[in-house]
Amino acid sequence: MQFKLSKILTLALLASGWNSPLLGQQPGGNWVEHSTLAGLTDVEKFGSVADWLGDLDADGIGEIVVGSPLFDTGDPLRTGKVSIMSGQTGLEIWSIQANQIPGASSNAGPVTRMGDINQDGINDFAFWAGQGFPLDIFVSVYSGATFMELYRVRPPNPRSGFGTTGIAGGTDLSGDGIPDLVVADDSYDGTAILGGAVNAYSGLDGSPLWEITGAIAGQRLGGSLACPGDLNGDGYADVIVDSDISGSFGEVHVLSGLDGSEMYSLTGGYNRAFLGLSMSWVGDWDQDGLNDFLLGSSDPEFSPQNGFGIVYRGFDGLELARFESPVGDRDFGNRVGGVGDVDGDGFVDVAVSAKSNSAPQDPPAVYVYSGRTLEMLAEIQSSLPAANHGDLVLSQGADLNGDGRVDFAFSDPSATVGGVVQAGAVFVFSFDPYLETSATALSSSAGASVTFDLSFPLTEANKPYLFLASRNQPGQYGNVGGLDIPLANSHFLRRMAAGAPSEFQNATGNLDANAQATVTLTLPPGAASAYIGKTMKCAAVSLSGIYPNVSTAPIYVGILP
Repeated sequence: MQFKLSKILTLALLASGWNSPLLGQQPGGNWVEHSTLAGLTDVEKFGSVADWLGDLDADGIGEIVVGSPLFDTGDPLRTGKVSIMSGQTGLEIWSIQANQIPGASSNAGPVTRMGDINQDGINDFAFWAGQGFPLDIFVSVYSGATFMELYRVRPPNPRSGFGTTGIAGGTDLSGDGIPDLVVADDSYDGTAILGGAVNAYSGLDGSPLWEITGAIAGQRLGGSLACPGDLNGDGYADVIVDSDISGSFGEVHVLSGLDGSEMYSLTGGYNRAFLGLSMSWVGDWDQDGLNDFLLGSSDPEFSPQNGFGIVYRGFDGLELARFESPVGDRDFGNRVGGVGDVDGDGFVDVAVSAKSNSAPQDPPAVYVYSGRTLEMLAEIQSSLPAANHGDLVLSQGADLNGDGRVDFAFSDPSATVGGVVQAGAVFVFSFDPYLETSATALSSSAGASVTFDLSFPLTEANKPYLFLASRNQPGQYGNVGGLDIPLANSHFLRRMAAGAPSEFQNATGNLDANAQATVTLTLPPGAASAYIGKTMKCAAVSLSGIYPNVSTAPIYVGILP
């Protein structure tokens, strides 16, 4: 029976038309909306700002800090609330309203994770707050263990815009081992009217580290802000901010975390590109040992371009990758995020939102792209009607369901939840590839034994399966019997379908009652010498009748000397 299935599958592979299905979206595995965190009152705008925090309550699952700038505190001005949401339950575990903060009449501004600044083993956090009369705007830093205020940071002189355009923590600028804090203010009138400013503070005690101000009127330095890590290899985390110095082209300034001096700048490639409208960490994208960064560029209303998400090399600003909307007339690139390795292939993936659209047939969505292949992994919408999906994309991912894989999240502060109008929501998604491996690389000279664990949905229990492999050819997929398979139509694939080489054990068989199976690849020393420097792309399919029914996502194994 297995020979018959393999033979039929081989014939189907030979006869099938191989292309990139679903606008190039990689097939296999399953994206699941893990949880929805939502506001509770009308026009609360929950999710306007948010950040991952890490595990605060010792349940092994990370939490999220979320701002609700229009939460109804009883004040006619709706002065805001900051909440800590449990990653495990989705429920609020702590919150503070503006009227509960001494000396503040509003906390309707940015929030950020701080990292463990007091070295108690629990991550801390910060949020914007203040009052207008007498003018006192500050960033309040709180303990993630006790939810007590640790200290406040203030600008060198009172200013109303301090922190309103961004605050970012969790990165060590000074090299003392303690994460520090950066605060942006694009409306500061110090050196020049609306020149803007960026201030850095010690995470240890809130003391000032450095200040950079815009020298040209209307420069508005600090409209966007991110801390992508060490970009130039000097051991100090660096800072990126945008400004209006180049008008609607957009200008991004890459600053040394040590002293705030400018290392270089980038300018948008066309009028109304607005490069730097959003920005994010992406880790070491090109794996050269230094961090890189991601910028958004978007203005669909007036520009002929659709908008972009662009990855730049950290030490010199060379463009490494560019992502463009697959559907025109969308606000693509308005928000971007390096979301971590969501597909488990060892590379940081990115998300780019298209948060508004004039065409009803193409509602707002968030697109996730592979850091390995640059292919689209998914076009994602929540289970709720989309109002402004992707208004915020959270960076650096976290495991919120305890499966050991990185999840990602985005917000829609205008979402109506359970009949509560514009309550706002944060949507957390996870990806199940149905396939995991014990190693992503093996040595030809030493030989190796690698296991591949298949874990299909329970609907596939006891069904036959086939483990397949092909050359790594990004963007080339096949469709067999109506099922998209994430492998290229190569000689190796056809050989695997006809009967796997003896080095593969259990490449065919039946899934158990839990829809699981384990495949083993055993290579003696030197057996893979002809394939050194190449990458094997693997996937598995369950079978219904004589055709594939469900496919795993691909997984990659590189052959080293």
